[in-house]
Amino acid sequence: MGWMARVCCAAGLVMLVSLGVCRPLSAADPVASPLEAAKSTVLQPLTQQEFNTRKRALYKHLLDQTKTRIELPDIAGGERPEGIGIGAYQKVNDLKDRKQKRELAYAIVKLHITTADMLFREAEKAKGVPGKEEQYEKDRLKAITLAMAASMGGKTHLDDPFMHSEIAELYLWPNVDAAHTVHYRHTSRAMVLKELVSAFGQANKPEHLLVAASRWKEGSEARRDVNTADAARFRMAQALESLERYEEAIAVLSEISDTTGMRGAKKHIPTLQKLLITQSEARKDDVTN
Repeated sequence: MGWMARVCCAAGLVMLVSLGVCRPLSAADPVASPLEAAKSTVLQPLTQQEFNTRKRALYKHLLDQTKTRIELPDIAGGERPEGIGIGAYQKVNDLKDRKQKRELAYAIVKLHITTADMLFREAEKAKGVPGKEEQYEKDRLKAITLAMAASMGGKTHLDDPFMHSEIAELYLWPNVDAAHTVHYRHTSRAMVLKELVSAFGQANKPEHLLVAASRWKEGSEARRDVNTADAARFRMAQALESLERYEEAIAVLSEISDTTGMRGAKKHIPTLQKLLITQSEARKDDVTN
């Protein structure tokens, strides 16, 4: 569950994905292009202990924000998992008092996440059990729907990058495949990946942003959605720039089509080229000294 960045694609390193380790490039190793290097960044899974520790911290954070007893809307009813969850936040819009709105939003997020966590755990019990394949898929779909509702509703009504990022990393990222493969409201894989990009960008986690945006781009390309693929490239380039991987950022931006709404992002390439020159000169000085 959950994912943690242990990035191994700095200059002079190559990732052995199957082993999850890094080693120096040898003379016999092929040198990856900047674009391939950008795609090679991976996030290693959290251990169960790490997941449990962070989950407890998230739960405590949510509990600390909801000191008042609030009547919560029903989120568990209904036969269609796509129909539950996100509509609960309508009650937040109905309130006038700012403090009540904030506390109710946190309370709904907490209820969504604790219910999603329970459903994911129930699904794990059914995993691989003959005759329970349908229950496994059903529970995971309900769980990812509630986790998405927590993330999207929390983002709309609360300014809380920590909460948004933790929900994304603990519940959305390791369960992307639980969502619909085709576009369906907020429960499609494309929407989950878009939400991950938003959460990791807001929380200033460039390694996470890079990996999520790269997967978002690949899915968009598979659907031949050029506009979304270019939006994903733009977010990849933002992450690479934050990581001071300017050559890779330039390569990614150069892939953006001249016919989409993201074409203006290419105007940033000269700035990245200047940063790359400055970086190269600084490295030469370090070697000389």
